[in-house]
Amino acid sequence: MTAAHRKRLLLLAEFLRTKVPEDRFKMHYWVAPGWKGSQTLSCGTSACALGWAATVPALRRAGLRLVRGDWDIWDNVPLVGWRNPRTGRVLKNPEEAAARVFGLDGAGFTELFADAEFMTPTEKADQIEAYVRRTSARVRP
Repeated sequence: MTAAHRKRLLLLAEFLRTKVPEDRFKMHYWVAPGWKGSQTLSCGTSACALGWAATVPALRRAGLRLVRGDWDIWDNVPLVGWRNPRTGRVLKNPEEAAARVFGLDGAGFTELFADAEFMTPTEKADQIEAYVRRTSARVRP
């Protein structure tokens, strides 16, 4: 995880703590089934931490997008993807999106975004900050 990845995770933590209404934060959906396609979630639907991350302008510039799945069990299911800035191609895979934007490996992705615990946005922000502190301690200068 680079300094840029840590900065993005901390930006998400601050956003969750200050901007996300508790009643619209649901860790068991990337984006709730009522999603109408708005990239800002202005439609009033709920989302998880990674879903909300895709609404943060700086994280959108890094490539995060709200998308609809188009394969197997994910057909037409709202989820999070990553848009390649050079080609415009969108990868419709939340784990790959988190790897590219936040530098997370599979364990980090599962800990922060795939564990459907019932948390408030503030509790999730605290968890993200603790993860950054813990993993930063392992990084050599």
